[in-house]
Amino acid sequence: MTTDERRKWELSLHEAGHAIVAESEGVAVEGACLLRDNAGICWHGHCGAFSGALIAAAGLSADALSPGIEMPEAPATPSPLATAVDVVGTSSTGDEPPSWMTDTPPAPVVSDARCLALWCITGLETEPERWAERRCWVLGLAEKILHDHQARWVALAARLYRAGFLLPEHARVLHDDEGKR
Repeated sequence: MTTDERRKWELSLHEAGHAIVAESEGVAVEGACLLRDNAGICWHGHCGAFSGALIAAAGLSADALSPGIEMPEAPATPSPLATAVDVVGTSSTGDEPPSWMTDTPPAPVVSDARCLALWCITGLETEPERWAERRCWVLGLAEKILHDHQARWVALAARLYRAGFLLPEHARVLHDDEGKR
């Protein structure tokens, strides 16, 4: 295992964490991808401030949980896509990323830490002693959701790790499985 492959796996867990928590909140996941600059993006539908903070917290919670999660075997034949957003894709799944993911540079993205901080502070500007408490609470909730759906989260991360991108139908794992019960 190379350091680059380990970082790619950690990014996959991070982005899949966003997707799992978004789905658990009923927020549609539009896709996710890994970028060549050791970053990733998970696109999701519009949501309220709390859901947005919880989805952002999921990435940070996934980062904290990722060291204990075994990395899958690396893709055998990576074939990077030369695109405007430098999506790292492989041919192992047979799928291709949608054109909106590869043809347009991503819109400016607010970091997870900033999104979470804004939610923690909003409405409590005069009570800074409550900011940390709020942050710990939402991170704990995101971590619980990831624990509750760990098998689905890790499977989704493995798919992202191998393919370099997720389509909306890949991220619907929670609702598909719950509908079969």
